[in-house]
Amino acid sequence: MGYITELKSKTKGTRYKAVINIRKPSEGIEYFDTETFSTRALAKAWLKREEDRLEKNPHLLSTDKDAVASAAMSLASAITRYKSEISDYGRTKAFTLEMLKKFDISQKSLADLKRTDYAQHALRRRDGYKNENYDLAPVEPSTILFEFQCIKSVLDHAELLWGVEIDFNEYEKAVKGLRKSRVISESEERNRLPTSKELQDLTTYAYMDFHLKNYSNTPLYLIMWLDIYTGRRLGELPRLEIQHYDREHKKWYLEAVKHPTKKNNDKWFVVSDEAAEIIDELLKPEIRKKMLLRGGDDRYLIPTHEENIARHWQKIKKQAGIDDLRFHDLRHEAATRLAEQGLTVPQIQQYTLHDDWNSLKRYVNLDIIRKDLLTYKQAIEYAKTTGIAEAIKKASD
Repeated sequence: MGYITELKSKTKGTRYKAVINIRKPSEGIEYFDTETFSTRALAKAWLKREEDRLEKNPHLLSTDKDAVASAAMSLASAITRYKSEISDYGRTKAFTLEMLKKFDISQKSLADLKRTDYAQHALRRRDGYKNENYDLAPVEPSTILFEFQCIKSVLDHAELLWGVEIDFNEYEKAVKGLRKSRVISESEERNRLPTSKELQDLTTYAYMDFHLKNYSNTPLYLIMWLDIYTGRRLGELPRLEIQHYDREHKKWYLEAVKHPTKKNNDKWFVVSDEAAEIIDELLKPEIRKKMLLRGGDDRYLIPTHEENIARHWQKIKKQAGIDDLRFHDLRHEAATRLAEQGLTVPQIQQYTLHDDWNSLKRYVNLDIIRKDLLTYKQAIEYAKTTGIAEAIKKASD
């Protein structure tokens, strides 16, 4: 019924695409679904699970959409159909919906979804989620809430347009309980900024990792300072195409900037002199050669993927002995530095590309303006002359 195709990519390595494609027009049967996995074993497991589900629910093979759109439809299938019918949502929601399809809750039929299913999903996400598809770290309550909001969008659509009877009481009861227990909640304003010592230690350990280890191909010391000087989101950094850099006018064209509703939200952002220096470092032949040593797309300034940067961040942060500092905090650091220079909200937006003025208001009219901020030049000079020796001594003590 299904088959597996091997896909090879310079950036993502070997992946395995599982496909179910059944077409019998004369019998009123037509069904197609596909998922891509990191291992063949995971692809096989998905195929077996989907084949078993189709065997138990043969109505899902029908070309009659009204027959398919029943309460027996799994949440995963409902998400697939929802995405085929709705186009007005942003990258974040699209990514979250795809991710949801591989969680255990999405294998439940719409009719069988109970408050215990919602609660179990939330608790597993809070504590760290593991199944045959994922091995994920714990996430924030706001992330779980957003997943619930995405699920609610699918359920609303199924009831209003497909005529599926949904027990929203189970959903609402679960959400109410999870809110009371603070398992899910709106984002809280986070004010964590790195100290100069933390930035120095991160620079030193990241410099050592890239230059003293033959296998390392991720110059995190440059990537983190590029983030501080540009305010880019983690997911945007690997999407910076070199051809979109306008060096003369000091700006960069970035496609698909994060937005809650817009899909095609392409924008230019201003490149400061400090950021330009980091870009020049990343474009040096010796740095490029090592970054591309194990593959990667040389069209991009940082030819790796978001997950690799995140792994290196966690590794270097651990080596530096730093807790409770997220990569996204560097974006806050960027906006704060711009505000401390006296820039207005509209001016800061030209660098960070925040769409909402309210999210930038906390950076202006600051009560305390920090002085003697550590710069990349200072940090890298110290790392090369003193920091490495200190780090080696610390490791040997």
